[in-house]
Amino acid sequence: CGENSFYVDNPKAHAYYGEYVGQELLDITRNIFPLSHKREDTFIAGFSMGGYGAIRNGLKYHENFSKIGMISAALITDDIVDYTDDDNVLRSRDFYESIFGDLNKLKGSDMDPKALIENCNDIPDIYMACGTDDFLFEKNVDFHDFLKAKDIDVDFVKASGEHTWEFSERYIKEFIKTLR
Repeated sequence: CGENSFYVDNPKAHAYYGEYVGQELLDITRNIFPLSHKREDTFIAGFSMGGYGAIRNGLKYHENFSKIGMISAALITDDIVDYTDDDNVLRSRDFYESIFGDLNKLKGSDMDPKALIENCNDIPDIYMACGTDDFLFEKNVDFHDFLKAKDIDVDFVKASGEHTWEFSERYIKEFIKTLR
């Protein structure tokens, strides 16, 4: 799901995954099911690309969400501007430009989680979990350190594990326990 969109809006492709996740999906589900319309009862979470999507959309649409869960989040926006053409799609500048647009304009935009933190006046509670053997571990530590430097309270679980669905399943359950 998300079609490798990182859950951001891509006007050139007429794909508005960010808006869909951050607003439209809430409206749809609230119209179908008897769900609360209160911010304090509404949460967003994801794993890997979905973890990036959770922090990006949880902050961009902060008026809708009271808690954000990030499991092994793909917090790569600081690095992809330096990527070049590469046969490995995960290091390909062309691939990321097809998602984020001009990578030279990414920093400071509404697709930059750090910029969203800087510009958000009502930051939802943030839960992070990342395995110490995950290739994204240092990116998650960097983001945690950034949040702490901004005096933002964040619950960060560093545990043994890799970038796997098993790790995600374990820690999404831990995030859900915090919602009580």
